[in-house]
Amino acid sequence: MTNVKENSVLAGSIVLSTTPVKLNDKAVEVRNSVVLVGAAANTTDILVGDYASQTIHLSALGTLTLRFVRLNDIWVSAASATPTVNWIASGVIL
Repeated sequence: MTNVKENSVLAGSIVLSTTPVKLNDKAVEVRNSVVLVGAAANTTDILVGDYASQTIHLSALGTLTLRFVRLNDIWVSAASATPTVNWIASGVIL
């Protein structure tokens, strides 16, 4: 993710466990929004929040939109099993 230009679009998918992880390791600033979507095949919730607490539940095909954040400030984990979270961010800069 080097040389990310202003107003770029980034996307990714993460297969989760019950151990919280950053949505992205880089300190990428999102100037517009980042959308998280639970994969259709998920049988358990995705938990979203910060490092200390992931309290927002995201079900299969559930969506969550966050604005004006840094991708590495968003932490995700699985309630159980190994669900997948898909994400796309627009208007990003390093």
